[in-house]
Amino acid sequence: GSSTHSSNNVIGFLRGTTRPDDWYIVGGHYDSRQQSITTPTNSPGADDNASGCSGVIEAARIFSRFRPQASLMFMCYSGEEQNLYGSKAHVSALQASGDFGKLRGVATMDMIGWSPNATLGIFLETTTAHVAFMNLFADAALTYAPELAMVNTGTAPCCSDHAPYLSAGKPAVLSIHRNYSSYPHYHRTTDTPANLGAWARQIGGAIVRTNVAAVAALSGASDRIFADGLDPP
Repeated sequence: GSSTHSSNNVIGFLRGTTRPDDWYIVGGHYDSRQQSITTPTNSPGADDNASGCSGVIEAARIFSRFRPQASLMFMCYSGEEQNLYGSKAHVSALQASGDFGKLRGVATMDMIGWSPNATLGIFLETTTAHVAFMNLFADAALTYAPELAMVNTGTAPCCSDHAPYLSAGKPAVLSIHRNYSSYPHYHRTTDTPANLGAWARQIGGAIVRTNVAAVAALSGASDRIFADGLDPP
């Protein structure tokens, strides 16, 4: 309704070993939303977007064991559903602090926990100016997540936390599961872990692996992350 609430982005920073002034972001939004402005009924947000934040936390766990050469920021944004408030605020904060020039790229995960069937798929999105950046993630999906039978891309970004960075001229890519608009529990009280379905772990794991692989290559950590039993089959 007419009430207001202040909330914060949650940020973890891992300083790079040899390129600390090259920054990459791995992010996803943690907030859910009311089903409509006229009702207080909330959506729990398991797929949208606790799944994405789970991916951010898992990426942080992995990279903390294999220190990358570049610095990584692990972001859980607030206010995405209400108009990208958290990611817009972060862009503004980096610009105000003079650190925006250090930012080299952004990977965001939004709705990565559901698949309509056993044919797993990922949709990657950026602008035409940053297709080469997006293709690094597409290549990582093909190499490190072969269970993703469908790897589709688009260049008309909208409505998630990659958008403010793209508008400010930085490379950014969104990862989201295929058929995201068909998720039957989208923004409903039924968006719970129990309703993510039989392929939740498989699709979520594949998309996280895709993002970790791409960011590892960009940040100079790939030689260690994939050197001990984690090489693709």
